Amino acid sequence: MADKDGVACRPWRATTLREGSRITGWRASPPLRDGTNAYMGHREFTVERDQPVSFAGRFIALRRNPRVTRDAAAGRTDPAAAYEAWLRERLVDVMPAASIDAVVIDGFASRRVLRKISRARCDARVQQGVIPVVEATVAMTVLDPAGLEAWLLRGVGPQKAFGYGAFLPTVDGRGGP
Repeated sequence: MADKDGVACRPWRATTLREGSRITGWRASPPLRDGTNAYMGHREFTVERDQPVSFAGRFIALRRNPRVTRDAAAGRTDPAAAYEAWLRERLVDVMPAASIDAVVIDGFASRRVLRKISRARCDARVQQGVIPVVEATVAMTVLDPAGLEAWLLRGVGPQKAFGYGAFLPTVDGRGGP
């Protein structure tokens, strides 16, 4: 979806600034300029094999089964450890492309949301719920640059269309970008 011209990037992340908002996300190609009053810039991001990199991201940590969706830390005494375990399970997808050196949970909070609970158009009902919003930093060493790029384009966890799941480059004290 992120590779289609004129379609918003997913996953993405919004940041509130004094003069407005900044939306940052991943695309395989630069965005089209369509004459709107929004500034659309892009920056190339490349990595090489054996390069250390760090990514910071915000994601929704939910465990799902056919009947219920619940917070990944529900019933756990240490939520940070539960969220780290949840993220490490999702990092299995990137392991062929990068070796995971460290995972740090930077913070977490609960956010109220409205969820659609009926599938019928004529009977649209919503229910208020709470979702866990988790921020983390992942340090890794690149093994396959193309595989890492594919993982970044997919994002992590649910709610990618709503601004979660994007892992963006951050300063790496080990010598990466």
